[in-house]
Amino acid sequence: MLSLRTMLDPDAAGSTKATVVFVMGAAQFTARLADGAMPVTRGAADEPDLRFEAADAPSLAAVFYGGVDPDTAGLRVAGDPELARTFIALFNLPAKLDR
Repeated sequence: MLSLRTMLDPDAAGSTKATVVFVMGAAQFTARLADGAMPVTRGAADEPDLRFEAADAPSLAAVFYGGVDPDTAGLRVAGDPELARTFIALFNLPAKLDR
């Protein structure tokens, strides 16, 4: 979850607001996106705007950083599909360094 919070593009997030629950196995987290920031806490909010459920962290990373379709990665998504697409697009890995 630290990775998502760190890789959030605050400029792209802009004024987007969303309460998002992430479930990975038995672990549950709530992210509250507002004003280009996204604090994350343990536990699940009662009525999130979006809910992402994955078997493990690599499945979640494949969707958010690898462009893998959620269905292909085995990620279950609940909530508004357009908001889910917008939310996923807010996270970017930095460019690789040339050596």
